[in-house]
Amino acid sequence: MPQEVLSRIGEYELREKLGQGGYGAVYKARDSLGRDVAIKVLTSFGDDSNTIEGFKKEATTLARLNHRNIVTVYQFGVDNGRPYLAMEYLQGQPLSALIKSRKEMHLVEKLDVIIQATEGLKHAHENKVIHRDIKPHNLMVVENSIVKLIDFGIAQGDGSKSQSRQEIAGSLPYMSPEHFVQKRTPWCDIFSMGVVLYELLSGGHVPYASDRDDLPVAYHKLMSNDPPPALSGYVPDLPAGLEEVVSKAISKQKLNGYETAEEFLFELTRVQDTVKGEFIAQLLKALNDAAAAQEYGAAHDLVERILRVDANNVAAKRKQFELRKFVQQHQRNEQIHSICVRVEEAISSKKFDLAQIGLDEARVLDPNSNTVKALQEKLVERRNLQAEIEALIAEAQKFGSAGSWEPAEKAVDDALQLEASNTRALEFRDAIRRAVAQESRIVEQARAALEELKFQEAFELIRQAEAIAPQSERVTALKELAVNAYKEDERRREVAAATQSAKEFAGQQDFLAAREELDQALRKYPEERSLLDLRAELEKQREELARKQFVEDRMGAGEQAFKSKRYVDAIAILEQASRRVPDQRILDLLAKAKQKAQAQAVEKRRELYLKSAKESMAREDAASAVVTLEMAQAEFAADDQEITALLDEARKVAEVQAKATAEREEQARRDAEKKARETAERHEIQHAIARANASAQQGDFAGALKFIEQGATRFGMRPELAAAANEIRAARTAHAGAQIQAILDHAQAEIDAQHYTGAVQALERAKALTEFASQTIIAKLKTFEQKVQRVAQAHDNSATVIIQ
Repeated sequence: MPQEVLSRIGEYELREKLGQGGYGAVYKARDSLGRDVAIKVLTSFGDDSNTIEGFKKEATTLARLNHRNIVTVYQFGVDNGRPYLAMEYLQGQPLSALIKSRKEMHLVEKLDVIIQATEGLKHAHENKVIHRDIKPHNLMVVENSIVKLIDFGIAQGDGSKSQSRQEIAGSLPYMSPEHFVQKRTPWCDIFSMGVVLYELLSGGHVPYASDRDDLPVAYHKLMSNDPPPALSGYVPDLPAGLEEVVSKAISKQKLNGYETAEEFLFELTRVQDTVKGEFIAQLLKALNDAAAAQEYGAAHDLVERILRVDANNVAAKRKQFELRKFVQQHQRNEQIHSICVRVEEAISSKKFDLAQIGLDEARVLDPNSNTVKALQEKLVERRNLQAEIEALIAEAQKFGSAGSWEPAEKAVDDALQLEASNTRALEFRDAIRRAVAQESRIVEQARAALEELKFQEAFELIRQAEAIAPQSERVTALKELAVNAYKEDERRREVAAATQSAKEFAGQQDFLAAREELDQALRKYPEERSLLDLRAELEKQREELARKQFVEDRMGAGEQAFKSKRYVDAIAILEQASRRVPDQRILDLLAKAKQKAQAQAVEKRRELYLKSAKESMAREDAASAVVTLEMAQAEFAADDQEITALLDEARKVAEVQAKATAEREEQARRDAEKKARETAERHEIQHAIARANASAQQGDFAGALKFIEQGATRFGMRPELAAAANEIRAARTAHAGAQIQAILDHAQAEIDAQHYTGAVQALERAKALTEFASQTIIAKLKTFEQKVQRVAQAHDNSATVIIQ
């Protein structure tokens, strides 16, 4: 059955499996804050409560420890039945891997590893924690060569009892004698650390048992009196005292070993100090050499090595600061160089904006870089050159689109003088030359067509030439020549046709059609002399014929009007005719018509005066009739009986009408005054009602009724005043009723409290308000009064009985 693939446990997202063991696995994970953590998960523990308890104990143990050389625990939890432990994620390698790889390390650095681990061990022992499994695999060398103690899975409290299971917890090559007898003391860890130191210094050799030995063999080697191989046999030239320190640390007799990690740490530090100075001096010399050679990576590593064993070394610190500046400057130079290469490529590719972006980036890194300044000047120069070339090509395209080949080709040549390999300019120059050749061929073909009067063919060729060169002077001149030739040919044909048609219409005495034919031709050819002469000749013929027809026509119309006594119409017809054609017959008839018209006009004016006066009388405007008849009497004879009689009648009627008008105006004035008076009274009444209502709302009902009475005194008891008075009285009644009811409620409260005197006094106040109260409330008051009397009487009787 395949194992379940875990992707999350608790609040942690599992990212990568780092290792798998018998009881579980270790994962690299990410917590909710985005930190990388290590998650140890138990997956195969079955019903083994001891395993779970031990796992929980590891979490509890680590939680008590807080030291830079001990891995930090974050959380213990159980998710879906799986116990897990969240710890600090360490990036590095165990000391066992360094020993196996035989990485070159100085004695000072090797001692530093053990010193750091022992410092962590010292902290654990001070907190009553015994690791019990100190070995190279559980010493993690992480970033900056910091050493971390890990895997406290079998750690126990100092002096606690052994587990019930029979197996021995730990790794055989590193076990102390006490380890074999299940004793847990700090010496177990110090012994194991001494074995690790022996293995590290000897290059992988252990002093007693090895991984290949079984338990009895390992036990025999450790419990025998055989000494370990001398360390100097593996490492010549050991510093004074180091072999003694190692021998004491791995002594099989507890009494001969180090009792505390602090003591072991002191001895290690003392030995390291004896060799540290020479080691640091060697590293400082190598550091100065690397810095002088600008080998910044090697110099940085040397600084780190020095500071790991002497964190306060002044020379290394100073060199570290210098290196940071050098490295930063070197990185800036590398960045600037990389950017400048890109800028050069961008300029070559004419990607000027991209090049400018790169230069801006480089200028931020080093504002004073001469290389950047030179590239900026080059960019400006190339950009300006490209802009000039683009402008010349644009100018050439503008001339070319108009067919102005000579200035177009000159602009292209100027562009090629600036950049002979410019692809666009070369292509456009070839296009110009092809267009010029094509234009010349078409123009020659069009000229040949014009000579043969093949206008349609010629114009088609000219259109083709215009499509190639819309503003070519040669094409324009050819087009103008073609248009003029076509117009001249068309003019000759149209003039001949118009002349022939006009003469045919004139022969039929249809001068209007003839003139229209000529005018139509003259609108197109106004300077054509033959058409003008023919039109003048035909116009004379038409005018003579029209004169004769006009005289006959006007004489007939004038005579007809004269016979019908329409003398004014006859005069108009004949006068108009005489102005146009002064014929004697027309003039004679005109004189007769004027005489008759004058007499007719006098009679007509008299009739108009009489008619106007009668119409004025009919619409009862006798005054206008009098004026009209007086004018008629002044113009005609004063003894005209009809005018005189009508004038007398009009004067009498006018006098009567004037009197009636005056009476109507007087009545209208009186009506207006009455209406204004009534409006003012309404306003005052409304004002009185408004003031009364305002007083009533404030509880002043007497004052409110007084305003109503004042209004009635001035204007009589109008309906609106009466209605307002009734509303105020009703409000007064309601107000009085409310007051009486409030007093009755108070009196009832007095009765309930057996304050009968207070109740009687309240009733007296209520009686004073009955003037304006409703009968209903008055009846209620009387009923309540009787009730008070009964209750008071009963109370008095009761009091008398008590007294008796």
